[in-house]
Order: sequence, then C-alpha cells, then structure tokens
Amino acid sequence: IDGIDIIDLNCGCPVPKVVSHGSGSSLLLNLPLMSDIIKTIKDSGADFIAVHGRTRASKFKAKVGYCATKEI
Repeated sequence: IDGIDIIDLNCGCPVPKVVSHGSGSSLLLNLPLMSDIIKTIKDSGADFIAVHGRTRASKFKAKVGYCATKEI
C-alpha cells in the first residue's frame, strides 16, 4: 500500500491488557496463528525479525539475555 514502509507485529509485549486479548507475547503460545498473521501481512513471510532479550515473565526488570538472543 502506498505510504506504508513497515508493519510492526509486536510479539513481545508482556502488558496484561494486551496479552489478555491474544496479542503481544501471547502470540508466542500460538505459533501457527503468528505464522498466519505474518503471511497475511507479507505473502511470502517476513523481511526482518527483531528479537527482544527478555521473557514475558521477566517483564522489563530482568537483564537482557544476550546469549539466548545470539542463539536465536
């Protein structure tokens, strides 16, 4: 679509009001749905994936897991 450069599908947000609606990090519990959403946004898959180094459970308080991020 003209004028749209990127679409950010945030699959890492731990905020309860986001997760309770099936969005944010709750998408990580349903990988087929997340895949379908990505395919809908971009027919052949994603061009770029950003990985956050914290888990939903650690919220914003834990240190970033650089080793796990590197492995991904």
